[in-house]
Amino acid sequence: MTTRKDTKLFLDDLCRRWGCDWDDIFDLAISGQLSLWIELFDVELTTREKKGKTSKRFCSQVEVRPMAAELAQLKGRGEAMMIVFELPCLDEKGKAVIATNSVGEEMGDASMIGFKPVNLFLHLRDVLAFEKQHGLEVETPAVEPKEVGQVLTGKSLPVLPFQDIEQHAPELHIALQCWQNLWGPAEAAGKKLRRKTVKKWIRKHYPQATEAALERIARVVRPSRKEIKS
Repeated sequence: MTTRKDTKLFLDDLCRRWGCDWDDIFDLAISGQLSLWIELFDVELTTREKKGKTSKRFCSQVEVRPMAAELAQLKGRGEAMMIVFELPCLDEKGKAVIATNSVGEEMGDASMIGFKPVNLFLHLRDVLAFEKQHGLEVETPAVEPKEVGQVLTGKSLPVLPFQDIEQHAPELHIALQCWQNLWGPAEAAGKKLRRKTVKKWIRKHYPQATEAALERIARVVRPSRKEIKS
């Protein structure tokens, strides 16, 4: 399965990929080993120039990296929203800026900036570079025993170190997880498992999958009657 290196990996995505938790990622970001980003809307970025001068620019949409001090405040708070009057961060060029949510000079005030830690993300290209630097060979997120589920006979599947198998098939691995996670609930509810539900699950749990891979996996998990007969 091919991946696009400009794909965003959110905290939950990376935790599944590496088998770690949020605080582990925060520690790496605080120490400067990883770059955590957040997308902000309708904010003003203020840059402090030489001789005490400042410059401002309005951004309807921008990606910034919160500073280490701000990331440290997120450790241990779970999904609780962070609300600040101003957010010290680095812009897309790595320049230190202050993000504020301006409500207009005529009001002489500004509103707060709020974001949820769950919306912090990393660029896949940076994750791949980190994995290469540290010799991490990761093709797909590790599978926890509780996620393996049950097969039709009710017997548990053996938990295998999928990514360590020489002939590891990433798309088959994803298809198996998807089928196991979706078939049981759909059957219990007396509903048919639809292909759009399959695609939604894959996009959520494997955002790095290309559209072509998404279509192939969905056809395996939920084939049509015509495809089965052929």
